[in-house]
Amino acid sequence: MALAYRANDKVVHPAHGAGVVRKVVRRTIAGESRQYYLIDPLAHDGMEIMVAVDKVKLVGLRKASRRTKMRRTLRTLRGLPEQLPKDFKVRQTLISEKIRSADPPHVAEAARDLAAFKREKDGRLGVTDSKLLKRARECIAGELAVVEEIPFEDALSQIDEGLMLEDETKETRN
Repeated sequence: MALAYRANDKVVHPAHGAGVVRKVVRRTIAGESRQYYLIDPLAHDGMEIMVAVDKVKLVGLRKASRRTKMRRTLRTLRGLPEQLPKDFKVRQTLISEKIRSADPPHVAEAARDLAAFKREKDGRLGVTDSKLLKRARECIAGELAVVEEIPFEDALSQIDEGLMLEDETKETRN
């Protein structure tokens, strides 16, 4: 099977965010020998992700976006927000789907709309909405960091600036 990625390729895992392929290895797990991509994700210090070469499409692993798409993503953050549903189940389902897509502009829409919703609520979100906003911010920041080759914290600051959020970066570090 032809390899889709090589060492040092920038990739995005839908569940774990952006990272860099460290190498391709052969491992035997549960008696089955396979080739795996070993990926160092940006947002998780010391963690390593393994994706079976033959499961790339199933998992949804993809090449990191181009700079033009990331610029469009940053513009989306600054755009006019859409009104989110008041019903928390409907709202959280809508936002979760956009984040799970791992498509930067869609994730940016989710972050933008939640940030606006937070401002409407005097700076307070429920626990799940807060977690979704944090996840969206980190997802975009991780991909921006690998694409622009900048530190994750700098990318997160750019995201927060676009969302007009002031103290979010400090909260994320904790």
